[in-house]
Amino acid sequence: MPAESFIRAMPKVELFLQLEGAFSVKRLLLIAEQNGVLEDPESLAAWQQRLEQPDPANRFELMAETSSWLHYEDDIAIMVYECALALARENVVYAEIHFNPAHFTEQHWSMEGLLAALNDGRRRAERAWKIQLRWVPCVFRNQPRYADELVRVASSAAGKDAGIVGVCLSGPEAAQPPGQFERAFRMAERKDIPMAVHSNEGGDSRGSLRETLELLRPQRLTGATGIQRDPELLSFLAREGIAVVVTPGEAVALGLSDSQETWPVKQLASEGLRLLPGSGMPAIYSRTLTQEYALLAEQLDHGASDLQEMVLDAVNASWLAEDEKADLAEAVRERLDALAREDTGARH
Repeated sequence: MPAESFIRAMPKVELFLQLEGAFSVKRLLLIAEQNGVLEDPESLAAWQQRLEQPDPANRFELMAETSSWLHYEDDIAIMVYECALALARENVVYAEIHFNPAHFTEQHWSMEGLLAALNDGRRRAERAWKIQLRWVPCVFRNQPRYADELVRVASSAAGKDAGIVGVCLSGPEAAQPPGQFERAFRMAERKDIPMAVHSNEGGDSRGSLRETLELLRPQRLTGATGIQRDPELLSFLAREGIAVVVTPGEAVALGLSDSQETWPVKQLASEGLRLLPGSGMPAIYSRTLTQEYALLAEQLDHGASDLQEMVLDAVNASWLAEDEKADLAEAVRERLDALAREDTGARH
């Protein structure tokens, strides 16, 4: 298996990172203090401890609360920039960043203002680090009233110009039945808007997840803990060619898997699933995309050529326009070839 130094150096594609779970703690606390949210030292110290040692079980509450601290366009822009900087340091060349608009629009943000702030940070990052970012707004299952509106935004000319490439159904799985979102998914299908479903609730949700996927027909599943226990679900995923972005770090953090090593990567791969790594919420789960790539490489006994195929498969599974996807694939191949030459030269 290639050394972690090779995995870190190779260009990577991130298809599932939740912005509100990837904030820089130091920057977030500074913004909160400047905006008068955490004015007294006691509150600041309490929140610092809470964010530096987050409880993954309270991730939804943490995401909603800390997002409300961002009052100005530059607050959001700098958080996006620093998120992109962390990705660039891992040699991520393309990322689809998920975010829940309701975390912001239920405060004082309009959707237009929010997208402008996000794209301010995106432009700064792309100029500085040559990393491409696109947006995947999420509707949480306890917010069904937002689903149709998000699809309308994603399919509009303004939404596409703002870098929105798809929509994701996420959040607490027991909140609403999947039928609440069928109309939005059918609208997205008619308008050629890719859709994803996130699931990481473990064994109890297996049957409901299969029903959700059969009803909503998404192009992508993220999370995927527990799916190995449902043979019908595995067959459905393989038959439909649904890309599966796995987040073992999330599963361990939520207590759904005993360890990274026992996460059933080999079993899922043997079923013919397209497995791609994602980091999810690195600030909450303390896992990076590099670590997730390294885990899959170790579990699947992948060599350098296998990893290169995985990266290119992630490019292919991305929701970029076809011409942009082709350009990204070419750039990734060039960087992989250069890295392979360096690696060969170092060994000789």
